[in-house]
Amino acid sequence: MATEKIILYTNRRCPFARRAHATLKELGLEYEEIFIDLDKPREQWYLDLNPRGLVPTLKYGNEIITESAIVSEFLVDAYGPNHILPPPTSPQNALFRARAKWLVDTYSTKVQPLWWKIFHAPQDQLPTLAAAYVDAVEKEFEPYLADAKPFFGGSEKLTWVEIQLGSFLLYPKVFAGKDGGDLISQEQVQRLKGLKNFGPWWERLTEHPTILDVFDQEGTVKAGLQRREKALKAAEEKK
Repeated sequence: MATEKIILYTNRRCPFARRAHATLKELGLEYEEIFIDLDKPREQWYLDLNPRGLVPTLKYGNEIITESAIVSEFLVDAYGPNHILPPPTSPQNALFRARAKWLVDTYSTKVQPLWWKIFHAPQDQLPTLAAAYVDAVEKEFEPYLADAKPFFGGSEKLTWVEIQLGSFLLYPKVFAGKDGGDLISQEQVQRLKGLKNFGPWWERLTEHPTILDVFDQEGTVKAGLQRREKALKAAEEKK
């Protein structure tokens, strides 16, 4: 098993960075955490580590690994075998990996973009966009959770699907209602909860200690709504 020192350069309000946190937490790994302020231009020392200036960046010994899904997969493979992804040592394991990665890609490409549209849309467009988001969850994602008892593929523990998507799926909950800026109505949240497969899985996922471990709900909502207001103002000024 790998034993190199792990340093995570991160910002806990970034859902991509929280993928790395969740992986480290679920694997029970010790690591040093270095905060990167995403509201300021990146300092040169950080650009020397990650020229894109994004988070997370993982330093493993003397090696640098970037991009959240790649960071997570490296950790899963380096500290395996484990319950997140089985090693591809058999056709059955390879199929599980393929199906899990496909489902993450499905959410990331077919569903999550609709959430980003909600986040950046004027208030009068939110009801239509929120309904479209829930429709996409039902059409593109819901059918593939039939065996999520309690988690993907019938796993008793978090898998690749939950680790990769958990931080993003907190948002429809925390940005709902007045305290969340009414980005999505309680009616649409109830539609999500009422989906046969997705609803129970979503509830378990968004209450799991690993997914909530470094999540600052109040700070995330406050910062998110501030960014939204700033973006809407800038868009209005361009007209």
